Amino acid sequence: MLMIYQLPYVLLVLIYFALLASIFTKQATFKYKKVTQISSGALIIVLFANLLSAIIFGRYSDVPETNIVVVSTGIFAGHALISWLFDLLDRRFHQNWLRVIYYIGMGFVVLTSYYAGVDTYAARPIDGMIGTTVIICSLVVACTIPFFGMALLMDFFTMRHHAPKNYKFKPTQDKINHYREHGLSEQEIVFFRQQMAEAKERIENIEVEMNKVAKLRVIENRHNVVAVSKQYFKDIVKEPERVAQAGIFLNKLLPSLEDLTAKYTEISDHVAKNKQTYLILEKSALTIDSICESITESYVHFHQSLYNDLQDEIKLANRALNKEIDNTTNQDTIDELVSDPFNFEEE
Repeated sequence: MLMIYQLPYVLLVLIYFALLASIFTKQATFKYKKVTQISSGALIIVLFANLLSAIIFGRYSDVPETNIVVVSTGIFAGHALISWLFDLLDRRFHQNWLRVIYYIGMGFVVLTSYYAGVDTYAARPIDGMIGTTVIICSLVVACTIPFFGMALLMDFFTMRHHAPKNYKFKPTQDKINHYREHGLSEQEIVFFRQQMAEAKERIENIEVEMNKVAKLRVIENRHNVVAVSKQYFKDIVKEPERVAQAGIFLNKLLPSLEDLTAKYTEISDHVAKNKQTYLILEKSALTIDSICESITESYVHFHQSLYNDLQDEIKLANRALNKEIDNTTNQDTIDELVSDPFNFEEE
């Protein structure tokens, strides 16, 4: 009789760990929320089953609890809590080492639930279940706090040393809402903001270098590359979900232009120059001119759909205008046909 009562819980635990295995093996799509949802669902099933047993047996303290029930309750509650906490940490810090600590914590919850369940089961069954759950959840919270502190310190030092100078660590809520409305996740928002902060810094550096040398000012006046880049930047921020379409601009053209303009101005400032130096400067100027042209083409390509829509509207307007002209011409012809050919009115 006892084995029959245990069987559903054993099956539930086996199914639960099978689901966890399928999630953990998919590293590319792993999400803590999925584990939280599965663990919470399993916990609800166990609690509902125990409540149903309490109704059947009449007294809640007399429910024929077994070790598997007590241990599984601790596992489900502990896994749900640790997954929820590490989901918060991952969204805040995005540090890969936290995933390793999370896996260790999941195993720690299983072992602790087993030993705590065995030790607390000797008293009343319901007390054993509650006691195990409280112990597990308390340990999870207590063990997570030090790792939160470590992640906070690592984030502080790494971000301060590697983030662009103009990167704002606390964006306004309006910007966060804007990014979310365009479908960006929390991790994508952080990456996007870092990427755009780097782009902004590059554009500012290019603008400074362009104004140092007459040759570069001529190129800038020809292509208006600084103004185009600034507007390109604003348009990407306006539609952050399209950042991949501007990948060449952000990851190739801007870095190359920043590097070449800086080297060009540095070489131009040299007091002594030979023939080879002038050839290098001339070749660099041609390359800079070509990159500026490519930036303009990239900007136009980014707005190609807008240009296509405008072109379609122009065609539609021309078609309507031509139709109106044809109708006017036909009406004039009809008026001529129905007019009085004998000019009786004039007589």
